[in-house]
Amino acid sequence: MFSALVLLLAILAPTGQAGTASQELAQLGLVARLGETRMCAYNAGERPLLLILGELGGALRARAWIAPGAQLDTRFPPGSLEGLALEVVSFGPCGAHTSGTLALEPIARSGFDAFWTESTGRSSQAWGRSGQALTAIGAGDVQFSGLALSAAPTRAPHPTHVPVVTPADRRNGDVPPRLEKKPLPVL
Repeated sequence: MFSALVLLLAILAPTGQAGTASQELAQLGLVARLGETRMCAYNAGERPLLLILGELGGALRARAWIAPGAQLDTRFPPGSLEGLALEVVSFGPCGAHTSGTLALEPIARSGFDAFWTESTGRSSQAWGRSGQALTAIGAGDVQFSGLALSAAPTRAPHPTHVPVVTPADRRNGDVPPRLEKKPLPVL
């Protein structure tokens, strides 16, 4: 929780720039720090966020839900961000909207103190902050959200086999067979 507060303070610190009316209406969603081997993400919004990880070519790798006020902290081997992108899907009163695909390797190399997504109406924008400098992070053309939401199971699959204890007519019930007391063979 402490790291989530540090992330929020890094973003909310004054920048010396006057905000516009559209920036005042923006809702803060994902707040994250990304390094070469670790990502810490915090949902600063009031609704759950869906994080989708995929390859820049469009193949899905993983999905994760982050509840409001919850944090996701993950580690990975060095060099594993190459060719990967993150998409943040927010669910608001106007429906779902996406940040677009955010290439992870350039974000990690940029040395941002933090990066975040904010939503306005039906669109999202990603921003990065390094010291007092704010940078808009451009999104790619590929969107994983359509793939991820259509691939989500509608209900939990039924187990194929449920183990059941079968009653026996023996005195002690159903017990495993006795092992014979034979010596082991010499090798």
